[in-house]
Amino acid sequence: MKMSYVRLVVGISLLTVIALASCDLFGSDEPVSRSERRDTFLSQLKAGQYDRLNGNMHPDVREAAMNTANYWTEELGAGGGWEFQVISTTQVEITAGPVASVGQTFNFTYGLRGDDYYFTKISRNGDDIAPR
Repeated sequence: MKMSYVRLVVGISLLTVIALASCDLFGSDEPVSRSERRDTFLSQLKAGQYDRLNGNMHPDVREAAMNTANYWTEELGAGGGWEFQVISTTQVEITAGPVASVGQTFNFTYGLRGDDYYFTKISRNGDDIAPR
């Protein structure tokens, strides 16, 4: 009886250790690269998730207004259908989207916070979008 109890405790402890080792309890340990930050921004833009775009900005340059979809639709134009041609980590050509944007280029400037890259500036054809 005592041996069964010990085996049960050891078995449960072992399963707990395995379960915790396979979980990511505190978020990803992998740093966010420049290309990952760019791709996240572009996928959110394509999905019309304007209210999430501010999360790509470096905390030192974030403005309260950037938390709203209105900020981004004013800066980028309303409408969907965004498509892009990636030129480099810092440049992306807009190949489809709001009519005024087609053929223009996004330029991204990055800064580090910890190990993660964020945008410190986004411009389109030389005009600053974020921050203004």
